[in-house]
Amino acid sequence: MPQLGNGLALSTGIISGIDSGQLVQALTSRQKQPIDQAERTKHELRIKKEEYQSINAAFASLEDSMLQLSLNATFNKKAAKFSDNEILKASPNTDAEVASYDIEVKSLAQAHKIASDKLVSVTDAFTTTDSTIKINGTSLQFETGVSLLDIKNGINGVKEETGVNASIINNTLILTSDKEGKIGRIQLEQSEGSLLNDIGLIQDNTHSNITPDDAIGEFFKSKADPSFLSTAGVITAGGLDFTLSGGETMSEIADIINSAGINNLEAFVQDDRLIVANETGQIDLVDKTGTNISDLQTPPDADTGEFAFYNTELQTIVVNHRQIDIAAFSSINDINQAFNDASGDSGVTSTIQGGQLVFDGGGGPIDIYDKVGTIAFDLGLEANQPKNVLQDATDAEIILEGLTITRSTNKIEDLIDNVVLNLTKVGSTTLDIDYDVDNTRTQIENFLEKYNNAITLVHEKSTFKRDYKIKGFTKAELSDNSSEDIEERETALRKQALSSDPLLQRSYNLLRRISYRVTDGATNGFSSLSSLGISTGSVGSNKDQTRIGTLKITDEEKFTNALKNNMADIRTLFAQEADDDEPRGKRGIAEFLKVELKNYTSFKGHFTRVAGTPNTSISSSTLDLQIAQLSLDILVKNGQLIKFQEGLLLQFQNMEVTMARLQDQGNQLASASF
Repeated sequence: MPQLGNGLALSTGIISGIDSGQLVQALTSRQKQPIDQAERTKHELRIKKEEYQSINAAFASLEDSMLQLSLNATFNKKAAKFSDNEILKASPNTDAEVASYDIEVKSLAQAHKIASDKLVSVTDAFTTTDSTIKINGTSLQFETGVSLLDIKNGINGVKEETGVNASIINNTLILTSDKEGKIGRIQLEQSEGSLLNDIGLIQDNTHSNITPDDAIGEFFKSKADPSFLSTAGVITAGGLDFTLSGGETMSEIADIINSAGINNLEAFVQDDRLIVANETGQIDLVDKTGTNISDLQTPPDADTGEFAFYNTELQTIVVNHRQIDIAAFSSINDINQAFNDASGDSGVTSTIQGGQLVFDGGGGPIDIYDKVGTIAFDLGLEANQPKNVLQDATDAEIILEGLTITRSTNKIEDLIDNVVLNLTKVGSTTLDIDYDVDNTRTQIENFLEKYNNAITLVHEKSTFKRDYKIKGFTKAELSDNSSEDIEERETALRKQALSSDPLLQRSYNLLRRISYRVTDGATNGFSSLSSLGISTGSVGSNKDQTRIGTLKITDEEKFTNALKNNMADIRTLFAQEADDDEPRGKRGIAEFLKVELKNYTSFKGHFTRVAGTPNTSISSSTLDLQIAQLSLDILVKNGQLIKFQEGLLLQFQNMEVTMARLQDQGNQLASASF
């Protein structure tokens, strides 16, 4: 049985033969026209709202780019460039000075890493006594019968306190500090038992670990002669010639050598002896012509001649609570003698065997540590020193503009103001800190892209010629037509939805003014976009570009030179601020346009009041209220239409009943006549 669009059933009269469907539709067609018109208008308003929202989104995107160009940070951002990119990385902030630095990385900071001896098994018990050890001052106790795995787990259980992580590789315990530099050196102490010695983590300190190759330099020591005076001539020291006038004392000869200012070469007098030290190679001090320096070398004895040395400053060590001073530039013989001179108090004697110091405590303890300096550690004499050093704890050392600087980490934040350095490799490089031209270029190009998108969109929508024959769909038409037909119709509606719209024409004029706007108070002639080489087109440009008003970089050379040489002027052009009581022309382009765009995109902005914010389906905007009112009108009119149709159907049904009764009466009369 056929139905009207409102669901009412229709039929053809049995008695009357009248098609009630056609009759009702014909009688209600005029009442349906306002509903169809309202549905078409609602469809068109929805399209118009979406088009407004697309314009609003384009303006909001342009506003975002203006926000970036209104920030001083955009123009103050700095970038680091290197002559060798592998040596270090640098992160300057916006306050970093534009400057160039010569940097040599002499060494990188390293975390201390030590190892035990390789054991047969990681799970077998090997300790026979209880042991107490300390790692960086934190005590750990291990009972008899622990395994290497037990030791690793115990150390990792306190790594938050010690800063030391333990692992096992190839049946070997590896300890690694979580701090770079000498400050992160792992300090071990065997308080009770012999566990650290048993697994080979610490070494026996009865032998030094130095060899001649470990010396940090060579020195010449003369015989003692306080009355020595030179004769005239030329001497050679450290491969260089020095002229003596004759009659110079040892101190005066030392002054002559030092006055040459040769790096790592130093001369001085100590205990009536002339000493010349060289930290870079073997020393020589000989007569060349006419002098008597050779007299200081004869007759040779145990305290005269050329020696390797292991320190350059006076240092103090403690041996069994007895302080021993080790003079600067001490040889292995000097150190040996210093130990033996104090043996009466320390109980420790020393001999030299195979170039190493060998100590004898007479059956008693041998406790050696540094008090001033590091010579005991350097010689491997301190108690509880690691036996197997996989990676020494070293500080980073760099030379910056001729100054030698050390830090405990490769990340250095306190050397160059507002610049963080990260050292990555030993070597030399030049660090140049300059304005981040690429970043500023990117931000300006982003502005041009967003601006061109907005002005093109507004121009196309507002100047499109309207075809009044193109209408929106009714609800029934949206159901009956294919998706392709609907898309085609909506595309046509979108193109003309904002044709000749006065709000769009006003917004277009705003954008168009930017191409020729002048910033008051701009410096060095950079008062407009054209001064940067940006315009709507040069001579011979595409007429559509100049007609619409899109912007492009028309003079690349001018633009590039401005970025390289006039960043402060560009910042003024875009980001200069002005108080409310100052002329608006003083505001930079970005500052001005950012405020003007907000008048369109904000919650109470022109576009938002008309159509709501982008991607919102329902709001209190003008168009949403109109759509809501149309929906209400359609609902009311549909209700009225249904009542009217119901009334017609009731009349049709009553007519059918009446006709059926009359027909029945006629039939009865016909039957009675016979």
